[in-house]
Amino acid sequence: MVAVVVLDEEGRCNYLNAIAEVLTGFGSNEAFGRKLDAILTIVGPEPLPDTALGAAVRRSAEAVGETRMLGPGGVPIPVAFRTVPLRRQDGDLHGTVVELIDLTGETGAGRALRESEERLRLATSATGIGIWDVNPSVGHRRWSDEFLDILGLAPGTVADSELFTSLIHPDDRAGVVAVYDRAYSTPGDGDYHAEFRIRRASDGAERWVSTTGQVTFDNAGKPIRGVGTLRDITRRKRAEEDKELLLHELTHRVKNILALVQAIVSQTLRATTDPDEAYERILARLGSLARTHDLLVTSRWVSASLADLLTAALTPFVGEDEARVSLSGERTELAPRAVLTIGMIAHELATNAAKYGSLSVAGGRLDVDWTVDLKDSERWVSIDWRESGGPPVSPPKARGFGSKLIERSVEVNLSGAVVLDYAPTGVTCRMTFPLEDSPKRGADPHDAT
Repeated sequence: MVAVVVLDEEGRCNYLNAIAEVLTGFGSNEAFGRKLDAILTIVGPEPLPDTALGAAVRRSAEAVGETRMLGPGGVPIPVAFRTVPLRRQDGDLHGTVVELIDLTGETGAGRALRESEERLRLATSATGIGIWDVNPSVGHRRWSDEFLDILGLAPGTVADSELFTSLIHPDDRAGVVAVYDRAYSTPGDGDYHAEFRIRRASDGAERWVSTTGQVTFDNAGKPIRGVGTLRDITRRKRAEEDKELLLHELTHRVKNILALVQAIVSQTLRATTDPDEAYERILARLGSLARTHDLLVTSRWVSASLADLLTAALTPFVGEDEARVSLSGERTELAPRAVLTIGMIAHELATNAAKYGSLSVAGGRLDVDWTVDLKDSERWVSIDWRESGGPPVSPPKARGFGSKLIERSVEVNLSGAVVLDYAPTGVTCRMTFPLEDSPKRGADPHDAT
């Protein structure tokens, strides 16, 4: 049983609970206004103000320890003490709580229990777990330093239920209060658990917390104590939200990439009458799509370099004869949507160049240049594809899948424009589109492909 003595900011007594009255031999009215050393007599060479207990009260500091005092009938008894400073919400001191436990006849098991409790206190301090302790019968409420830190409150802030409720997010407040009321109701089992958001008092930051506790009742069904923990679970909640979002994105992307594969297969089959040729084209186009995905996976779907993208697309067509191809331009990072789009276009242009254009003969060349310019306060990239030294070129009699892919992809996916020219000296293709500075999370780069 704990004796509780509450002192004001001047160190004068203004409250004793029933156990403290028995332990000190003073009634509440008799003790009111007295200094602590007037109601507690320490047994030892030093007066109370010079002991560890007196020093803690004088400094209004939190402390724990053991001492000896005169108990009922003037008999010296060993006691354990704990001091807890009381502070207002603004941090100003307005008193100290002194808790005393009579250790008379304490067994080895009892001392082991107190040592175990001290280890628990150290463990909760190290792990950042806050402790709340409520004694409704005497109106005593205590929050640990870790509890206060989680809420963004100053050390020593007075535990107050209304203050705690005010820090709960408005959207979660009613639900938390309902859980609390059920735990303290007689018909309930006293279990208490809730996860909710708070707004820290110090900076207004929104955090997720979890509280778990147990309320105990006396034989009459009256709640006599509630104790539990408070943990900051913001990191876990953010991880859960990220996981849910990633699963949603993955589902969305898989559906869209399957639709893209279906479009590649169906349009290639419609444009190609020879089954063997259609098979080879399908494999090549899907291979290009896979290589483009590899670049994005390496960067965790953030961006990819335009130079790296073009190198990956052209390498299968030039092999070791890299001198036939020139890539020139400033370092330019493309967002995922642009990476997939330009990767597919580069593959289509390179395929045609290898079959009919400059890369189909030994002396042919391919030059790809790009620049980035400001246009209406927006960064635009211009890519110029120029073939030379190949067989004479003539415009196709009908627009095939490749031409449709190039034009539609840039216009629809990238809000840009394409000028494709089948000049006799070699195919040229100019693509212009705005750059995305950073990819928007949740936006699928396969959409509208």
